[in-house]
This record gives sequence, structure tokens and C-alpha cells, in this order.
Amino acid sequence: MENMEFTYIKDVSEDKISDYPLVVCAINAILRVKDVVRIIGIKNNNAASEQFGKEKLSKGIKVDRDSEGIIFHINAVIRYGAKIPVVAWNIQEAVKKEVEEITDKKVKAVNVTIVKVEF
Repeated sequence: MENMEFTYIKDVSEDKISDYPLVVCAINAILRVKDVVRIIGIKNNNAASEQFGKEKLSKGIKVDRDSEGIIFHINAVIRYGAKIPVVAWNIQEAVKKEVEEITDKKVKAVNVTIVKVEF
């Protein structure tokens, strides 16, 4: 009898995570960053699970994916007097750490745009 080779095909669906849980992870991380007032369309005064609907989530955070990992695009409002590069860096680090710990997926980039400074 010949040696037969078997090729196992990994179920693609087991590797897919929808954008919604990724965005929730990112929001939880961002709202803990000092000097962040809000993400555009999302206020920083209640817990994420109580306040956010799916339609509101998409206004401030966009999620893209490629072969190297997940890419976040975040629009944030910060407090007057905060150092913009420091807050942006802290957002990047917080999102990367939170998403990678919770989902075990690689975060390729976290692009932060500070769209407004508020008093």
C-alpha cells in the first residue's frame, strides 16, 4: 500500500474575530488613558458595556486587517494642557497591550489622530 499524505485545512472561521469585540477592547484601553476626554462620538463618563451601541463605536475607531495583523485608526479628543505626543503614545501602547492580551492577535499598528483639544 502506498504512503498517503493528508493535508489538514484549518477552519478559517476559528481565526476570525469580528470588529465589535476588537473595538470594545480598544475603547476599554483608551478610556483608561490619562487626558483622553473622549473618542469622537463616544463620551468618557460611563462604562463601555453600559453606554455603547455598535453604531456609536464605528464613529471613533476603524479596524483594518492585513496579513501582518490588526490596524486601528482612532480619533480622540484630549484635555487642554496635555502633551499630544505623550497621550497619543499612551493610547497606542494601551490599545496594543489590551487587544493582544485579550484576543491573542497581533496588532500591527494603532494610528491615533488627535482631532480636538478641549478645556
